[in-house]
Amino acid sequence: MRLAQAGVALIVVALSAGPVRGQEQQTDVDKIIKLNKAALDDIDSLAWEDAKKKLVDALAVADKAGLDKHPVKARTYVHLGYVHITGFNNREQGERSFRHALEIQSDIKLTRSMVTPGVAEIFERAGGAPSRPTLDCLAPHQTRIDEAVPVRCAVAASELPVTKVFLLFRDPSKRRFTEAELKKTPDGTFQGEIPQRVIYGESLQFYFEGRNAAGKPIARNGNERSPNLITIVKR
Repeated sequence: MRLAQAGVALIVVALSAGPVRGQEQQTDVDKIIKLNKAALDDIDSLAWEDAKKKLVDALAVADKAGLDKHPVKARTYVHLGYVHITGFNNREQGERSFRHALEIQSDIKLTRSMVTPGVAEIFERAGGAPSRPTLDCLAPHQTRIDEAVPVRCAVAASELPVTKVFLLFRDPSKRRFTEAELKKTPDGTFQGEIPQRVIYGESLQFYFEGRNAAGKPIARNGNERSPNLITIVKR
């Protein structure tokens, strides 16, 4: 995962939403941003404990500096909620963090690169605005054994400069995901299939990444830690 760029951009936007008082408070805000950036790097590396610690430290700085209603604290809670859900499978703590974020900034949205169906569901349950993955992808929830599975994606946010979309799937007998580029069609969607050779066992994990011209992921549907799932049935 590469969440840092999108997350940092949203932190910077958040800063414009509220004034800071004096140089000392600005220094504290900068420290919180730095901790968030470092936490997002940890998330990219799946270092969940490290990410959680940095975000908790960022909240402690905000509390000490009196930034209780500052948008940067709300954004920190959004990131912490994502870590609870995706890194530790703790939906209750994740929802609690999202509620704290919304109490500070009622119109805050999920960081775009963190939107997965599961995370979005919990965010909405906490009272947040509906969110959807940055890639709208169609794939069946169930398939028969030894049959290739067709998939299709469209970029949900038209302003995103997605030039390629990749399907990443995990052979049930292996630990790593394999990637396959989807073909762009004349109507602007991306199509492909999960190959027949990996359709065995009880289920298959997969997700999608939209990448820009530099090859960096900027849109997702699912992720390595929280993939989509197809149930496999026998003939």
